[in-house]
Amino acid sequence: MEDMIEYFFSALPFAIIAGAIYAAIRYFIAVKKKEKFSLKKEILNIAFVCYLAGLLSIILVPRTKTDEFSYNLVPTLFLVAKGKYVLGTWTKTMMIANVVMFIPMGIFICLICKKIKWKNIWLVALLIPLSIEICQIFIGRSFDIDDIINNFIGTIIGYSIAKLLSYIINRKK
Repeated sequence: MEDMIEYFFSALPFAIIAGAIYAAIRYFIAVKKKEKFSLKKEILNIAFVCYLAGLLSIILVPRTKTDEFSYNLVPTLFLVAKGKYVLGTWTKTMMIANVVMFIPMGIFICLICKKIKWKNIWLVALLIPLSIEICQIFIGRSFDIDDIINNFIGTIIGYSIAKLLSYIINRKK
């Protein structure tokens, strides 16, 4: 768990800098074009940029010089079900962290792409983690099917939470 907190804090400077740069650029463009803009929408976009920058710094920047390429094409839960693997604390923590790390992705997708259809969210939720894992191959990080599955689950959970909250809020109005 300490590693997860450490990764979060190591990503924070990237997130803050990216958000500040985006906000400054967006402000100057809005002023130059004399655009009216919604503060709520701009804050949402800045938060999304911060989230993406932090996420990318966690998953694409090698953590140590000893990171070597490896791959896992068999889901851990499949190995556990067959009795070939026992879930340890580290594995459970990594699986949960990979789900939790992508819950905001689903929430942001729901809030920013309001007209995205439910069937398309499944495709997006698969393509984003798959793209990340493929990129990791080229930078010397590991390719892990568990990451794809857990990131997918996190995105779907986040999207579902945002849709449910949106439904509840709109119903009360």
